Amino acid sequence: MIQTNIHTPLFVIRERGKFGFMDDVGDIVIEPQYFEVEDFQGGFARVKFNDRQVHIDGLGRLLLKYVFNEVGQFREGMSRVRGVNLWGFVDTRGNFVIDPQFESVGDFSGQMAPAGIHGKVGYITPQAEFAIPPIFEEAHNFAFGLAAVRHNDRYGYINSDGRVVAAPEFDYAGIFQEDIAVVVQNDLMGLIDANGKLLIEPQYQWNTDDPLGVFCDDMALIMQDDLYGFMHRSGEVVVHPTYGFAGSYSEGLAPVLTENGLYTYIDRNGKPKFAPSYEVAGNFSHGIAPVRMNGRWGYINHYGGIIIPPVFEEATPFKNGLARVVRDGFWAYVTTDAKVVWHEQE
Repeated sequence: MIQTNIHTPLFVIRERGKFGFMDDVGDIVIEPQYFEVEDFQGGFARVKFNDRQVHIDGLGRLLLKYVFNEVGQFREGMSRVRGVNLWGFVDTRGNFVIDPQFESVGDFSGQMAPAGIHGKVGYITPQAEFAIPPIFEEAHNFAFGLAAVRHNDRYGYINSDGRVVAAPEFDYAGIFQEDIAVVVQNDLMGLIDANGKLLIEPQYQWNTDDPLGVFCDDMALIMQDDLYGFMHRSGEVVVHPTYGFAGSYSEGLAPVLTENGLYTYIDRNGKPKFAPSYEVAGNFSHGIAPVRMNGRWGYINHYGGIIIPPVFEEATPFKNGLARVVRDGFWAYVTTDAKVVWHEQE
């Protein structure tokens, strides 16, 4: 039965090697027919159609007014698109808002988007006019009114008026998370505030493999001597780096790898909630988290109680009330009380 409610969240499903989408009660909304799909964002998903990436809406309609070599996600009602070589933007009907004319572009945020021309990058308005001249070697999307830019091979920050907030003196500058952003100097990570003042001098290890410095529940991963800990967004180190590995906080708990090679969860004070028992541990959502025990995945609650027994080969955190699991090689979606709302046909 095909449904057409575009207001409900949609979930990727798989049937005989092809992908489609269902709603949150397991009714098929878009029949499995594509070899590659992505999750919906901004009301659209990207699917592979005739070897091209194409937008699809919640009713399964393809935006095929023009054919592009590459398309982005929709942000502020616009998506970046690349023709042969140059980039422009289309609206949610597939009509050009900005004709392809730029060497590179980023997403719109606060009615401005990075755009490159003649080897330099600035920021354009939806009218394709440069609000901030193209004088940078690299320019990232705005977030909370600030954007990281690269000038003379060094990173700093500007505001939406183009004024320099933090001089370009860093090896790397991350996106702002409200009033805080990660900066890197000599492969060491620190934090900078929205006024361009260093909140924490660069002193912690940095790599791009882990979400270091990304705040979740106001706590961010830090690493020192190859060990993981956590910092509060105030700059206070709450959990000193003592763990072999750690994941991000979610619902007040974070998974950490202990000395015995098993995971447990710690609270926001760094106190373990229960004995290390898990081979792998995921993030909490809807009050439960996926964990692996004896090679199989199940779900536990905040107290370590098993909510869904470990019977799956794979399990993901819950999102919009459902989690995707794999059993005997087949996909399924389950509710928090273990009810199967959809399963892949054998």
